[in-house]
Amino acid sequence: MNPPTTVPAETRAPLSPRRPEHRPHRAAWRADMPLLGGFRPPLLVLLALLVVVAAHTALLVPASPEGPVTGAEREAQHGVAQDAAAATRATLDESVADLRRVAATLGEPPPTADALAALAPGHRGWLGLAHYASPDEASSGRPAVAHGEPLPAFEPPEGPAGGEIPPRLVRARNGEIRLLALAHVGTPERPGLLAALSPVAAPAVGPEADRRVQLVDQTGRVVAATGRDPGSAEAAELASAAVADGGAGGSLVGEPRDGLVTVAGYATLAGRAPDDRSGADAAGLGLTVVTDVQAPVPGPAAPGHRASAALLAGALLLIALPAGWLLRRSLTRPVAQLGVAATRLAGGDTREPVRVPRFGEPARIGRALESLRRQLAHAEPHAPPEPVRRRRPGLGVRTVVLLCLVPLVAWSAAALLVVHRADAAALPERLLVDQEQRGAFAAERVARGLREGHSDLRSVAARLEGLQPVGHDAVLADALEAHARYRALYLVDGSGAPLAGVGDAPSMPVEARALGGGPFGTAGIVALRTDQPLVAARVPAGGGELTLVGEFSHGHLDQVLARPGLGEVWLTDRSGTVMATGEDTPIPERLPEARLDDAVEAGITGQVSRAGEPAMITVTRLSPEGEAAALDGWHLVVRQSTSWLDLPANQVEHRTVFAGLLALTASVGCLGWLHIVVVRPLRALAARAEALADGDRTTPLYPVHHDEVGTVTRALERVRHQLPG
Repeated sequence: MNPPTTVPAETRAPLSPRRPEHRPHRAAWRADMPLLGGFRPPLLVLLALLVVVAAHTALLVPASPEGPVTGAEREAQHGVAQDAAAATRATLDESVADLRRVAATLGEPPPTADALAALAPGHRGWLGLAHYASPDEASSGRPAVAHGEPLPAFEPPEGPAGGEIPPRLVRARNGEIRLLALAHVGTPERPGLLAALSPVAAPAVGPEADRRVQLVDQTGRVVAATGRDPGSAEAAELASAAVADGGAGGSLVGEPRDGLVTVAGYATLAGRAPDDRSGADAAGLGLTVVTDVQAPVPGPAAPGHRASAALLAGALLLIALPAGWLLRRSLTRPVAQLGVAATRLAGGDTREPVRVPRFGEPARIGRALESLRRQLAHAEPHAPPEPVRRRRPGLGVRTVVLLCLVPLVAWSAAALLVVHRADAAALPERLLVDQEQRGAFAAERVARGLREGHSDLRSVAARLEGLQPVGHDAVLADALEAHARYRALYLVDGSGAPLAGVGDAPSMPVEARALGGGPFGTAGIVALRTDQPLVAARVPAGGGELTLVGEFSHGHLDQVLARPGLGEVWLTDRSGTVMATGEDTPIPERLPEARLDDAVEAGITGQVSRAGEPAMITVTRLSPEGEAAALDGWHLVVRQSTSWLDLPANQVEHRTVFAGLLALTASVGCLGWLHIVVVRPLRALAARAEALADGDRTTPLYPVHHDEVGTVTRALERVRHQLPG
């Protein structure tokens, strides 16, 4: 092996001045810099986040909704189906409960045909009544006594008499599906069955010609239907798809055709809310409500949104890139040069003058370093220090950071408050129609619940007939335990004085008599004025000499009013006083907004209001039928904010707001981080460097962070030890 050739030192090519070997101080300074300290982390994070925000603004803000219809339209159809299912369940449960109440009042002798004929008109929906004295009569379809539509043969219930019998669906002799409600009557020695046949109908869901409602059983068979083209192949396909899903509810979307798409919602009768304490009779029938409408297919996102989103993203980049350049020009590079100069001075190299930055704290530190260099270069043991030539305070690094922050905050404010605001006028008309229908369902639930409460109270009053006063409390206690809708049950005399009662304390019964109209013995539903308004039902008892009053609990009314996705609900009486809100909160005396009162006075059934927060406002007048005649003039007011509906315009607005929040957080956070970690220590270092150059040799300099400013501080501390004196 040949020995390596040695080149004389005098013949070697000179090293480039840019090589690290000729920049020992700069190489040492770079090696001393932490990767996650100083200027680099806040600046890099700021620029990276702003680029992400710009990309989000340009690409995601104007994105079109997935699917042929908006999420708000699907949710609205699901909500209508849920309300229709609740209405159907309540109707069927009411029919079953009526039969059980009648059966409880029948005595030991079997009812006669005249007795059944007298019972039928008092209970709406009963098509036929029959009494069976033995199971064989039920199996053969030949009852002992019957009235109205003939009942089909059915299998009698098994087990001992006395318990509740679940209802069932049967096919009547005319081929239609009916609800068969059964109840035990008679005595253990002579048991019998009382049966009622009721219609099973799809709920009426508004007058729209394009809506279709179907009631489907577990096999996908359509039990009842109403509305648009109920017997079509599309209707059968929707019914099968809803049953095949197997869930408690949801929505379906058909294929677009001729610019229209079918949007369906479905809900089972068993899909009750967790706090729903109503009967579970109809829930066990396995029925599902399917409702559908035809909606126009929306187009792609508006071109204006795409153009404005691109302009907004471009504006952010035009702000972010110059801001990064300005921070690097005024902070990063000057402090880096000062670090090299200070390290060189600390190493004893005083030949090269210090390059002084142009302005701010780096300029002050540079002038101090130049003064210290001269002092070290011409050091004499007792020579006075050379004073630093000071200039009037000008543009500082804090001002530079503020200049970068202001346009970023302005861009964020524009994204948060100005750009891409959703227009409530662009709300699809279908949503307002569906909201009106849901309000009508809620009003019907309220009226039905109060009527049922009144009917229950009549049954309790019948049990009180003929009893001595000592037995009243026991009957009232049993009734209060059986009916969770009441907060208090009590008897009052003709003057309104309470005689017996259970539950909470009576709420001003004398006031109730004055407000309800007529003597206290008159049956009806009244409003009670207390610290919290109450609704009560009253029926005559004790041969008309007494009045039985049942006060409905707020929890019951809240349960009736509260529906998912419906919005804020208020029940008002004829004077405009709020009686219930559907929420477990103190009830206000009046409606919270003047526009709600205006809608009630104008009798507007539905409108989109843009005064204040955009919202759909619907007003539904309660139906004053039968025992609910006192509800004449009562209204159900619903306010649904449109800001959070799943609509393309709202999605664009929310994504723009998110971009503004992210840009604001990144700007304030990163520039605040830069101010705390770099700017504040740099300002303190400028003052200490000037003091050191002016002759303060006794005060040591301590680095705050292990970064660029800390490097300059450590170098100045080494210079302090080298200075004379």
